[in-house]
Amino acid sequence: MAPDFRTQDPIENSKSIYVGLRAIAMQYDVALLTATQTNREGARSSVATMTDVAEDFNKIRIADLVISINKTEEEKANQEARLYFAASRNQRSDITIRIKQDLERMQFLTKILDVT
Repeated sequence: MAPDFRTQDPIENSKSIYVGLRAIAMQYDVALLTATQTNREGARSSVATMTDVAEDFNKIRIADLVISINKTEEEKANQEARLYFAASRNQRSDITIRIKQDLERMQFLTKILDVT
């Protein structure tokens, strides 16, 4: 997706894309998923929080729900991950759901292990 009106400011262009994506989701009354990267601090952290988003914090301000996918090397070897609710417009955030995965079979979530 590209911004409706391209400017010289990459942050403003990024913001325009996220606003556009949110408008599409609202127009069709659907959940819309997209991805973004963390900054270097987030890549080194055991849990990526909303302050670890790369480049443009407007992504967090615009999104209704931000979930980071986290795993240590040990968790990866055990086919586990942690979903951290980093930001939420309409419900509680700071929740972690520990899950079991089978990515070799393209199963992102096979079991919920616990919620904290």
